[in-house]
Amino acid sequence: MFSIHRSFIQAHPSSKLAGVPTVVWEVAHSGAEKKLAEDCGRWITLSDGGVQLANGIDIKYTGKDGPVEELTWTFWELDIEILDSLEDGQVPSVLVRKDHGNDPSQFHSFRHLTDEVYIKYIAHATHVFKILPPNSQCPKTIEILHHHVFRNPPDGKANLPYYSYNVKAIQDDVAVLRRAHNSLTKKRQLEKEGATESASDIEGAIQHASKFKKKL
Repeated sequence: MFSIHRSFIQAHPSSKLAGVPTVVWEVAHSGAEKKLAEDCGRWITLSDGGVQLANGIDIKYTGKDGPVEELTWTFWELDIEILDSLEDGQVPSVLVRKDHGNDPSQFHSFRHLTDEVYIKYIAHATHVFKILPPNSQCPKTIEILHHHVFRNPPDGKANLPYYSYNVKAIQDDVAVLRRAHNSLTKKRQLEKEGATESASDIEGAIQHASKFKKKL
C-alpha cells in the first residue's frame, strides 16, 4: 500500500491522517466478492478520508486446486458530501451498503465534522478491469494517479499516472503459473502410472515456474 506522501506529514505533523495509507489493496479468492467489496468500502468510508483508492483484486480458480481462471481488478474511490443534519436512523461511524441491481454496490458512512455539520464519506466502484480471461475491453495499462497517492498532488499532475501496471505482463505471469500447474499435474500423473522419465518440456516448465517464483 502507498502511505501518505512525506510532504503532507511534514506540513501536518499532528494530523490524525498522518501514517494512514492513501492507496490499499484487498484480494479475494473464489467466491468472496461480497466481502471484498465490503472491505474496500470500509477502507474508503471509515478512514476519515485517508484512503483515497482501494484496489479490489478478485481471483477465481479452475476447480478446487486448479490454476487462475478469472482475474478482476476494481477501483473503489472516495467521494464526499457535506450535510447539516442526519435523518432518523442514520448513525455516525457505521458502514452502510447500498445495492444498485446488477451494478456494483456503494458504501457510505457519516462522521461529525462540527456540532451542526456532518460529512458523508462515499465509496464508489469507479472502474472494473476484467484482466482474465483476456478481452478487448481491458486497457493495456492500469494507472494509479497522482491524486490517489498524494494528499496534495503537485500542480498539474493530479490526473497524471503515478504508477502504471502492464496488463499483458500480468496475463503473461499468470500464464507461466498455469503452464507450471499443468506440467506438475502431468508429472504427478506420469509418476503415478510408474513412468520413470518425464518429458523435457514438463521439466522445463517447472524450472521456468521456479525462476518466476523467485522474482516474486
